[in-house]
Amino acid sequence: MATTLTLAAGRVPPHDLDAEMSILGSILLDPLSIAKVLQFLHPEDFYRENNGQIYRAALDLFAAGEPIDNVTLASQLQQMGLLDRVGGRAQLASMQSTVPTAANIEYYGRIVKEKAYKRRLISAGGNIAGFGYDDSVEAEDAINQAQSLVLMERISLQMESGQGVVGIPTGFHDLDRMTGGFKDSDLIIVAGRPSMGKTALALNVALHSALEAKKSIAIFSLEMSKEQLTERLLTEQAQIDAQRMHRGLLTEAEFDRVSNALGPLGEAAIFIDDTPVMDELTLMLKARQAKMRHNIDMIVIDYLQLMHGRTRGDDNRVQEVSSISRAMKGLARELRVPVLAISQLSRAPEQRPDKRPILSDLRESGCLAGDTPVYLPDTGSYTPIKDLVGRSDFRVLALDKGWWRLDCKRVTNVFATGTKLVFKLTTQLGRSVRAT
Repeated sequence: MATTLTLAAGRVPPHDLDAEMSILGSILLDPLSIAKVLQFLHPEDFYRENNGQIYRAALDLFAAGEPIDNVTLASQLQQMGLLDRVGGRAQLASMQSTVPTAANIEYYGRIVKEKAYKRRLISAGGNIAGFGYDDSVEAEDAINQAQSLVLMERISLQMESGQGVVGIPTGFHDLDRMTGGFKDSDLIIVAGRPSMGKTALALNVALHSALEAKKSIAIFSLEMSKEQLTERLLTEQAQIDAQRMHRGLLTEAEFDRVSNALGPLGEAAIFIDDTPVMDELTLMLKARQAKMRHNIDMIVIDYLQLMHGRTRGDDNRVQEVSSISRAMKGLARELRVPVLAISQLSRAPEQRPDKRPILSDLRESGCLAGDTPVYLPDTGSYTPIKDLVGRSDFRVLALDKGWWRLDCKRVTNVFATGTKLVFKLTTQLGRSVRAT
């Protein structure tokens, strides 16, 4: 067995040897069936270690592009020095007769994986009990260690579940794979220049979360009315050109797609507030009410720079937006939901030879980037950008331009760009304008 467990006398760890044998028999019957389970089933998931070693040998053959049958599998196990230990060629021959067809291998794999999950939970429980019996560990430290163990076990189990998503899935598989989904207490900022698809991206995430993951979503739209936003959601769901619908140029097939999209969209738990002028305290109050009434799972804000902060009279716009960003992070933590906030980029990228945006390009955001947590894949933690200043040689998630997907990239240097001057202009009518 891959994991040592401490159990009460007479209790046997969860397992299903018939399912394990059926997996191995299926692979021998149809070697290509291994592709249905290799993404989520690992050798250490098998209760009987010999079965896990046979499965490992089959994985090695499949990865090398070699055929999998009694002869090649026996040869691979011989090279690993395990053939006699697993029962020899006779054991391999008997496995092939355990199942009549390989069609159900994924079902067998899920059974074995489920039993492995339960054994790991039992093991984690035993470790936590050990913290309580250890007199050398302070009670507070023991609780912290127990919480960390439970959290890491939960994350590990969900990441191995085949979906790899711990938080709310976005519907963008590469993004979900690299981030594990949007997690409770996260502040996620989507930044871009006007008409670059920021709102479309946020609405796609909201739609997928509501329709596929059955989550409740609150959208605070300071830019568009409720009617406009609903129309955007409808065209996104129906996958049609909004301009064609506005001009009444839909084909019969497109009209059918709109009709088919109305049903699911009407049942989706998406709640829209289109109050055009809000400060952070008003939005936080509305978000708390939405949480109480509808048990909101995620909040979308479109967009950050349209909000007003309750700041002192001598604060500039940078300080105001920084205060708003801190308030939104606090809201995410208070309600224990992810907050997806859209942010504008400044025109700075247009004035550089390299048009790729950098964090300092976030508009009116001297501290906005600094407050934003960065996911560090090597530690699995989120760290505010400002805490990374001066560090080097670590990895973050970045866009791979060749494949247009998120990938781990190494950072060579992190430095602060400083705070830009903000000028306050007062007109003859007494109105004030802040500008960089």
